[in-house]
Amino acid sequence: MVAVISIGGVAIFVKGNLFFFIDRYNYRPFSISERLLTEPRIILGYLSQLFYPLSDRFSITHDVEISKNLFQPWMTLPSILAVFTIIVIGFFQFTKRPLLALSILFYFLNHIIESTFIPLELVFEHRNYLPSMFLFMPVAWGVNEALKRFKGRNCFVYQMIIFTASLVIIWFGINTYSRNNVWKTELSLWYDALKKAPNDARPATNVAIALAWKDNPTLRDYDVAMALFEKTLLMNKARKNLDSDIYGNIAFIYFQRNQFEKSIEFYKKALDIDPDFIKGRFDMVKPLIMLGRWEEASKEMDLLLNNRKGYLKSDYLNVKGLILLWQNRPDEALHYLRQALHKSPWDSSVYLNIGRALSMTGHYKNAEWFLSRLGRKEPANMFTTFCLIENGVKSGNMTVAEKYAEEMLGNNSIVSINTMLKVLPVFYQTVPVSADIIKPVIMKKIRELLGKDDKQQ
Repeated sequence: MVAVISIGGVAIFVKGNLFFFIDRYNYRPFSISERLLTEPRIILGYLSQLFYPLSDRFSITHDVEISKNLFQPWMTLPSILAVFTIIVIGFFQFTKRPLLALSILFYFLNHIIESTFIPLELVFEHRNYLPSMFLFMPVAWGVNEALKRFKGRNCFVYQMIIFTASLVIIWFGINTYSRNNVWKTELSLWYDALKKAPNDARPATNVAIALAWKDNPTLRDYDVAMALFEKTLLMNKARKNLDSDIYGNIAFIYFQRNQFEKSIEFYKKALDIDPDFIKGRFDMVKPLIMLGRWEEASKEMDLLLNNRKGYLKSDYLNVKGLILLWQNRPDEALHYLRQALHKSPWDSSVYLNIGRALSMTGHYKNAEWFLSRLGRKEPANMFTTFCLIENGVKSGNMTVAEKYAEEMLGNNSIVSINTMLKVLPVFYQTVPVSADIIKPVIMKKIRELLGKDDKQQ
């Protein structure tokens, strides 16, 4: 009954396609037959690590040569025969030596899912944890039996067994300590993997990410990361379309270095490989915005918003609204921004964008409600105050506009305010604000402030 229910549940989950997993091989660099031929070599590799656990033999990732047929590489057929022989021994020892049979059959039974026909990646050492649970029980039993046999009979052999067993345990401990040092930091772990699997893209990619995404990366960090990403394009990868991720990472570095045209170029390469690379498409919108290429940015956001394969995030709606504000289409912007507010009711950038959109559509009181609420939360945010000043001027309430200008001077330096006023027309990271409208109000309050200081002196 349990089996019937289980099979029925699986059938419903996969919508009747019980061989759905075959389709996943389209994304792998190997076929189902190549995987089945390769896994016996990997299983023997797992066993060798357990019985000869030298720390240098362990890695979070491995280079694996895929078996193309029974003789390429030459270890393919011997490995298949060895695995088959060990399993047969396990079955034949079921009655005579049940402990040995348990350790063998339990080991291989627990490797069935991850080491047979399901299109997972070929090798991961953690897959060996559970299968090895009973593997050393026959060894422990054998050592214990030898100790009982030679105790009181042959003192030398008895002492040698104890000495050898102790030496093995100490050796295991030293190798464990050595391996723990490799796991000390994320970077040390991936550097170790990079040395042991120089043809695998994963460690090189993760070293590059650790360098480029860390706090305050240097230009040299970016250069090294870029070189590693470019190198990974020629390496072995777990999935066929991983080049799109790599191009996306390269594009990110160009973006961080303010090379926006190059960033867009590499994001487009990523999307040529994988048009459903949702993160890459969203990230490409950022350099488009920085260059003021509003039509292109808007089209890319439309593709994201209409893509039902991805979750409709508030960020998408918010950015689409921002783009429409710069295109002077505030009514359309509000349509998206209200949805963004519903999904992220505490997002400061959504409040700012909605406040600006309301001001641009003439809803000055509602605009001030959103902007002033944000201003109390972030009093040093100049853009919020800029919007409040412009909203006051456009609503005809100069007293309110001057009040906000005075508050801004109390929270920010005159130098920083003047610097921001100069770049306002092309400061595309946030909402559009008219420097021509707000500058006279701010300059008036600056002159008043300086006049007061002169009188005090």
